[in-house]
Amino acid sequence: MTSILSVHSAARLAIVLLLSGSFLAAAGQKTSESPNPRVVTTNPILHDMVLHVGGDRVEAICLLPPGLDIHSFDPTPATIRDLTDADLLVINGFGLETTLDPILENADFKGRLVEAAVRSRLISIDPTDHDPLDDHDHHHGPVDPHAWQDLRNAVTYAEVIRDALIDINPLERDTYLRLTELYTRELLALDSWTRRQLLNLPAGSRSILVSHQGLEYFGRAYGLKIVSVVGLSPYQDPDARQISAIIDDLRARRIQGIFVEYGSNQGVIRQIARESGIPVGETLYTGTLGSPGELSATFTGMFALNVIRILRILDPEAATLP
Repeated sequence: MTSILSVHSAARLAIVLLLSGSFLAAAGQKTSESPNPRVVTTNPILHDMVLHVGGDRVEAICLLPPGLDIHSFDPTPATIRDLTDADLLVINGFGLETTLDPILENADFKGRLVEAAVRSRLISIDPTDHDPLDDHDHHHGPVDPHAWQDLRNAVTYAEVIRDALIDINPLERDTYLRLTELYTRELLALDSWTRRQLLNLPAGSRSILVSHQGLEYFGRAYGLKIVSVVGLSPYQDPDARQISAIIDDLRARRIQGIFVEYGSNQGVIRQIARESGIPVGETLYTGTLGSPGELSATFTGMFALNVIRILRILDPEAATLP
């Protein structure tokens, strides 16, 4: 059974990480006259990683504000300008940013492009298979791009970003190496804590339903059975037949909680919860971060918050703060 003290300690740890990330974010905001390389990212998670790895030796710009993910990307004239002036563009890769391709063609982007997920251990899934009754893993479909949901993959993200920064700004090599080492320690400490919390859950308390396939890496890394309503995009909706099948399945199986992710259709999830009688947990983050000043404003803070919210459903006693 997970201890109350460990969850409380993790909450304090996440707050410390949030404050650290806020400091780095402030340090990373430079004017256009900055001598540091201009690094553009495609989502807030990558932006936060760049700030941790680059510190005050980068000028970091994110194409998306907190609270939105790349599926809702809506370019503006400022998007073209930011891409045109970028020395480095950090994308996730593996199909996450397909809407960005025509924009790059129009932006006259001449900098370096790097895919942060390129060294990750990736999962192949079939995004057309939304049947929650199917317990089989799928390895023949396209790659699930949300690789950061396994913190061991997040370490490789940091390393890819580090190497790209060193390549375009070799004079700051030692700074990037030092900051990446510090950030890696934070990521691995959070990974160890997450494993202690979730891998210690009873075998019958490991199944949750989520609105879309954004937590496959999380489930496989930390021992949870993740049943999804729809595929990779949070803006897909199931049809009436699928909803009926999901509700029948939930009534028959030991699924302890239902979660909606930011950007997904909460109405469908809440309908399923009402008809199945299974409680709905607090909203989880999969492809974005929270607003500045919130615990979820950094990647590590967001990840710890997701774990705590899942524990509040799967093991309420352990997740109750004293």
